[in-house]
Amino acid sequence: MKRLRLFALLIACGALLSGCYELMEPVLDKGASAPLAGSFTCVDGLGSERREVFTEHKTGWFFKDYRYTGGDGSELTLQPLDGTLYLAQIKLNTGAFHAAFAEFFGDRKFVLFVANPVSKGDEINALAKKYKLKLSYATSGNVSLIGAKADVLAFLRAHDKSLLNVEMTCTRTD
Repeated sequence: MKRLRLFALLIACGALLSGCYELMEPVLDKGASAPLAGSFTCVDGLGSERREVFTEHKTGWFFKDYRYTGGDGSELTLQPLDGTLYLAQIKLNTGAFHAAFAEFFGDRKFVLFVANPVSKGDEINALAKKYKLKLSYATSGNVSLIGAKADVLAFLRAHDKSLLNVEMTCTRTD
């Protein structure tokens, strides 16, 4: 598979590991602020290192909407879950949407997570059943979430780190 830049890897959610969720439609209408703007050096599970710059865009007057773009123009929308864990909705340049998870450690470091369908498949399938979703497993290892938007969002919000794998770790360089 062609080597991708960091943000493209975030988008692909599985160039190295399987488990990215593919969304039929966006589930997050507004994004929350997170310490993501700036330059980062990221190391993936294979030890490959790359650099990426994220730019913050905010709109709105009282209830601001935050979005982050990478060098390729893809857009990341974040919503806090529990503690330092965020749901990350990623809009590809093609218009497709994926979901992953990010945990921030202050403003200096973050870790990107994806679902772990290999060793946590039974738990993920049970969670999908609870939220009335159909899961479609691709040969790439990614998982399509099929169901009503509210059910997909509830399913994603029900995740904790026990269902996830580390995809990459990023450290601020600026």
